[in-house]
Amino acid sequence: YNKNIGLLASFFMSVFWLNLFFTYRLLVDIPSLAFFIFSAYFFYKYLKNNLDKKSLYLAAFIIAIGATIKLTTAFLLPAVFFYFLITEKLNFLKKKEIWIAALIFVLTFAPYILWGYLKFNKFVLTQAAAATSTGGYSLTLTYDTFMTYLRSFPNYLSWTFLIIFILGLVSMYKLFLGFDILIKKGDETLKRDLYLLLILLMPILLVSIMIGHSEDRYIINIFPSIFIISSAFIIKIYKFIKEKNKILAIILLIGLL
Repeated sequence: YNKNIGLLASFFMSVFWLNLFFTYRLLVDIPSLAFFIFSAYFFYKYLKNNLDKKSLYLAAFIIAIGATIKLTTAFLLPAVFFYFLITEKLNFLKKKEIWIAALIFVLTFAPYILWGYLKFNKFVLTQAAAATSTGGYSLTLTYDTFMTYLRSFPNYLSWTFLIIFILGLVSMYKLFLGFDILIKKGDETLKRDLYLLLILLMPILLVSIMIGHSEDRYIINIFPSIFIISSAFIIKIYKFIKEKNKILAIILLIGLL
């Protein structure tokens, strides 16, 4: 979006209680979040400018390293895949840099797979996920897990911030009403909003499908998008009120901070 929204979202992330809670525990979720954010950033640099192939290659490398730390870091990849599928259909498969990026990911991730075979004598990805796996797909369990996460949002964000986030989603109405424009004309603003929504939705959907119970840290990667969307709405309200009363707008902004 812009610098002010970036600063605001970064501030909210820096004091977000889930981040603070898991920072002083010996768990891999905060490192996973860091790799998720950086790879999402470099993927978007490429998506915004297809000539920036170095950003794509760097994103592939970072997400591979992140996936060796925590497998759910790689949930960014389905989001990027569906972004390509919606905006470019299958044409993206004709791009040489996409296959180079895929090769970079595989080569970076390969030592972890090899180590897993030597350690477990089995495929490390299935072994690593065995403890939390649903043991087979269950629509009911997926629905229950997903709804548990949704019901927890007031605890994650507080009711005030949850309302701001919902209003932020509503303010992205052009993405839903103009989906045909997005597909046909590739409007850059709509593409940006689509990317944000996908990297928010895909991790929580995949966690609900693949893991048999809900746990706060499993969805920690969705909150950068949430705070960006919320911050964009806050800046809109700030600018609107500022036109009427600058002091009131500043008081509102400070109050939210």
